[in-house]
Amino acid sequence: MTDQPVSDVLDALAVAQTASELSAAHHLLARVVRSSRRHAAAKGGRLASSYVEAMAVLDAQKVAGVPFDVRVRGLEQTLRAAWPPQVREWKLLCQQCEDHGLIISLCPGDATCGDNPQTHRARPPHLLHEFGKPCWCAAGRRFLETPKPSAEDFRAAAKSKPTRIGRR
Repeated sequence: MTDQPVSDVLDALAVAQTASELSAAHHLLARVVRSSRRHAAAKGGRLASSYVEAMAVLDAQKVAGVPFDVRVRGLEQTLRAAWPPQVREWKLLCQQCEDHGLIISLCPGDATCGDNPQTHRARPPHLLHEFGKPCWCAAGRRFLETPKPSAEDFRAAAKSKPTRIGRR
């Protein structure tokens, strides 16, 4: 009974006159809507249905003895064809950090990553790794160290001017 089109069920709801007819038509409409939503969710979108079909073809090719690299190449082409096209080109604001805020560099293990001019100590040699330094752009500001307040800042904060609150 839930295979009825929604328009027919809405027509039945429109002509219902008594409370019991309205209730029955409403329950039928709720069932039809639930069923159509369940059917749409099970069906999936264009990419999901293409993926399921591509996996079935991949399995059939495996049984037929098609080499792995040929199967994977065909799967990639199928999924790229089903994927929605890109709507716009991404434009980076900062080419140095690619809008991440950190300029990623490679340390070959000779302590180029840890030279700290404040402590005048260099890190001992270590393994190869990547490290990041804050970029000059707006995205890199969040990685900059904020200066610690000096004693003068606390003295200036303690010298507050009297307010006029409470005076008449």
